[in-house]
Amino acid sequence: MESTLPANDFITYYTELLTSSPYHENVVAVLWDTATNTLYFDSHNLIESADPSADLNLVLDTFHFYHFQTYSSFTAFLAITDELIYQNVLSDMRMEIHASSFENDTYIWVNEIVNFDGGDNYAIRLIHPNLIATEGSYLSTSMTDIKGNTPYQTELDGIKADGEIFFTYYFKRILTDEIALKLTYAGYYEDFQWIVAMGIYVEDVNHFINENTNTLQLLTNRLGVAFLSIILGIIGLSFAIQKILESYYLKKTTSSIQEESNRDVLTQTLLRRIGIRDLQTAFDYFKQTNKSPIVLYFDMDDLKAINDMYGHDAGDLALQKCITAIQTTTRTTDKIYRWGGDEFLVLVQEFDIKKTELIANRILGAIKGYSLQWKDQFISLSVSIGVSYFIHEDQDIHAILKRMDSALYASKNNGKGKITIETTTKN
Repeated sequence: MESTLPANDFITYYTELLTSSPYHENVVAVLWDTATNTLYFDSHNLIESADPSADLNLVLDTFHFYHFQTYSSFTAFLAITDELIYQNVLSDMRMEIHASSFENDTYIWVNEIVNFDGGDNYAIRLIHPNLIATEGSYLSTSMTDIKGNTPYQTELDGIKADGEIFFTYYFKRILTDEIALKLTYAGYYEDFQWIVAMGIYVEDVNHFINENTNTLQLLTNRLGVAFLSIILGIIGLSFAIQKILESYYLKKTTSSIQEESNRDVLTQTLLRRIGIRDLQTAFDYFKQTNKSPIVLYFDMDDLKAINDMYGHDAGDLALQKCITAIQTTTRTTDKIYRWGGDEFLVLVQEFDIKKTELIANRILGAIKGYSLQWKDQFISLSVSIGVSYFIHEDQDIHAILKRMDSALYASKNNGKGKITIETTTKN
């Protein structure tokens, strides 16, 4: 696109337009002369070298949306930060939820999880029509209701286990100080780490049931002929409820069986076929957003020697302890897969790839600091790690699998207990 303004006027126009925007703090803008690489505007201090284009290519993965535009000899870069997207979604949801009206003191509320281990300040109350003044405050899993229940801990445990939960606790009614027993459904929305919940007071449910039961009783007294029909209707409803409950328990049982079938029996890590599926999903997401997961590929050093010297039971225990130690360094959203034998893969999503080495060193440190006691012997454990992430040249997931394998091989050759980060695919 050709600029109709003189160069100096265009620079001034562009700068004033971006700095006067109400969203300027969350809109990333860079302007430079393509021919000379002269930098004229850098809203968030992203440019560190003499080549603005090269510096921007290093951080593209951190933006959901970005755009390059050419004006004569100028190149302009615009991007929206995740914070702006988050705040706009939150603002729209808050307006919608506050404006919503439901029967029987029912409403929707939203909390954001900041620490899946629970404890004080584990979550932030984002939206709560019943407690608007407390929106933005921190929550604690140690909070109790009037009966001593810990609803936030119960909710967090259910979310971590199944991604959703039905549970009861005591809470004040909306617009009054009356405390009553409440039945709540809460579901987890991973993209924003939000728990979105809705509940109804048990007393209102009972009132509704009693009201309808009294009506049925009155009809029965007046219409003796219809008595049989009502009884049959109740029986039919009972069968319907039974079917619903059977379906619910069948679903839970099936889900449990499916979960077990997706895990390695010895280490309880996910199977390789699940890892291939999840890698493909992550690759598809990368192609849409330029956001890559960090992929760590590791195996236990000298496992064969442990098996030969102490027996396969010791080797199995070593694998189990190795995974347990690594799990202390990962988040609940990270996934570990048994890739085969003593080889494992860790998939770390939604994490700054600039901190790749930090994650790998945490895993390495957790294992190095661990010694396995087998009978009267202590066995030192270590792992070698190969690390990579998706790059723009990748056509499919086989490219990253090749880089991971190459990186792990290099770590082994460098003396074991090492980390190698591979970012290019070698022929």
